[in-house]
Amino acid sequence: DNEKLDIFKKNNIVYLFVDVGDIDNGGNLLTSDEDISYFINFIADYEKQNNYDFILLPYTEVILETYDFNSEFQNNLIRSYNHLSNLGFDGAHIDIEAIPLDKRGGYIKFIDNLRLKIGNNKLIAVYPGLIDENPNEWEWDLDFYREVYDKVDLITIGAYDTGIDNNIEYSEYIKNQINTINSNFKGKFIFIAPTHKDYPETIENSLEIFNSTSNKLDDSFIGIGIFAEWATNDK
Repeated sequence: DNEKLDIFKKNNIVYLFVDVGDIDNGGNLLTSDEDISYFINFIADYEKQNNYDFILLPYTEVILETYDFNSEFQNNLIRSYNHLSNLGFDGAHIDIEAIPLDKRGGYIKFIDNLRLKIGNNKLIAVYPGLIDENPNEWEWDLDFYREVYDKVDLITIGAYDTGIDNNIEYSEYIKNQINTINSNFKGKFIFIAPTHKDYPETIENSLEIFNSTSNKLDDSFIGIGIFAEWATNDK
């Protein structure tokens, strides 16, 4: 509703990462064009009335443990994102998780093919795994980060799903993630503070950690995001 958009505008929020719904096993978006267009028109009307521009990036969660990341699936997912772009979104936010090590070359090709399809004027954002020198399905090493970094416009890294239940250990872990990014990259990163997790992965803890290191970031992070709006209240 307009009141939520008023809050976003008041706080200078620019990027809206929009959950556009589920996909089927073949990579096809299930949400109707009618629903998508209704939402886009609602945002456009608000922007016109309030002289404010949001950047809309659609995403659908793809956990590769439940999907076959074959060429047909990739082509259909790219087609879905291109269609969303044509309907009025400003690009795509790729949320592909649990990527096996032997599928990471395919992930890079997927990004390349998506870029070819939607063009250079549209944004590509990605949600990566956390950084680990011993990567697994859920975590990325720095070399993979560098490959992806060179091909995308935004990287949204979350301060959650660490598996840590001790606040001191959580704080040190997230600080290490931030410092590793700062030491290796410039720009493109958005730090995502969680609202949907249990202690210690809270918005208060994550923002306190980020603020304690923010004077050393050298523009590696262009901003802060909140996930998820549906898990927030007025407080």
